[in-house]
Amino acid sequence: MLRYNFKNIFKARGIDKPYAYLVNAGFSSRLASSMNRNEVKVLRLDTLEKVCLTLNCTPNDLLEWHPDPNQKNTKNCALQTIKAKDASYATRLNKLLLDLPLNQITEIENFIEKQKKGNPKE
Repeated sequence: MLRYNFKNIFKARGIDKPYAYLVNAGFSSRLASSMNRNEVKVLRLDTLEKVCLTLNCTPNDLLEWHPDPNQKNTKNCALQTIKAKDASYATRLNKLLLDLPLNQITEIENFIEKQKKGNPKE
């Protein structure tokens, strides 16, 4: 079954108060509340696009697949690429950064800025 998992993207983006963040971004309080509780079942495509633009993500970042244990032949299914993910990498990355000397953090920051600009070889 396909499900939305907004909690992972909130965690990865460091959004501690998703409800307030979403309302401030122009989402209705009802939708913001549903997203905050991971209770969204249906999103119109225009709303999904707005969510992706707001959170700088793709629909695949929001969706996760939970295979039905009774369903056969899912091992090589393309949906395997969006199986449930763990966003704890964001927490691990933050902890790693806290332990680095300032000059190394600056190097990482410069590298990331170059990647964002599309100049990875400079």
